[in-house]
Amino acid sequence: SLDAPGEGGGHPADSNQDGTVTTEEFVEFATKSQDADASDTKAPSGPIELTADNFDEMTKGADAAFVKFFVPTCGHCRDMAKAYRDLALEIHANFPRVRIGTVNCDQQRDFCEAFSVQ
Repeated sequence: SLDAPGEGGGHPADSNQDGTVTTEEFVEFATKSQDADASDTKAPSGPIELTADNFDEMTKGADAAFVKFFVPTCGHCRDMAKAYRDLALEIHANFPRVRIGTVNCDQQRDFCEAFSVQ
């Protein structure tokens, strides 16, 4: 179980307000959140193309963001492109508040440098 923040519970997943969040409570909370989000949000189909201009907008409000910084000439990047797309399809279909994105560092050089990508 996880300790819930605050005195006397207080975490929305702590359904019995005993100050801890059990695995079962967390799964129930996540499932309810996912169901609510699915009706409110149209999930992207594949990886979201992120840029310096849209990064904040596309990741704002997300529970998590997993971003692949790449250059098109990178063999490893090309090799993992299909697996990354499959990951994005699966995650976006089942967890609409999680963002899977890519940043093309050839096109977004300064933005990638800000994240210390080399």
